Amino acid sequence: MSGCSWMEYFGRDRRADSRVQNGKPLGEEYAIYPPDRAVGWELHAQAALRKGDYKIVFLKQSHGGKAVMNDRDDEGGWELFNIAADPGETVDLSKEKPEKLQELLDHWSEYVTDYGVVWEIVAADSIGTTTFNPMYQVL
Repeated sequence: MSGCSWMEYFGRDRRADSRVQNGKPLGEEYAIYPPDRAVGWELHAQAALRKGDYKIVFLKQSHGGKAVMNDRDDEGGWELFNIAADPGETVDLSKEKPEKLQELLDHWSEYVTDYGVVWEIVAADSIGTTTFNPMYQVL
């Protein structure tokens, strides 16, 4: 995950802050990141990004998601969840809230650029081919 060091949070009873979100003081919860900050992560050609109550997930079909690995530039592989209302991530909102999906995809693009993530067709273009690394193919 990207972001600040965890060191100041280890071994302390530290509350997030005194701001309010949805009528509830944030100080009543433990938080590393403020709700307006996008936080992304990825591993083995699967990814997620969270901002506030929303999270996008790119998970291949063989692992329960809807992503087709050879089609990572297709937004259809991303799922959108409201994790405050649906903490089990059971209801994909990507079709109902396309503007929220796009907002988080824009943050994902920033994350990819900022951290040099090998993602989408950009990785293949950099080596002069349009085929993905076999490591990312569904076996």
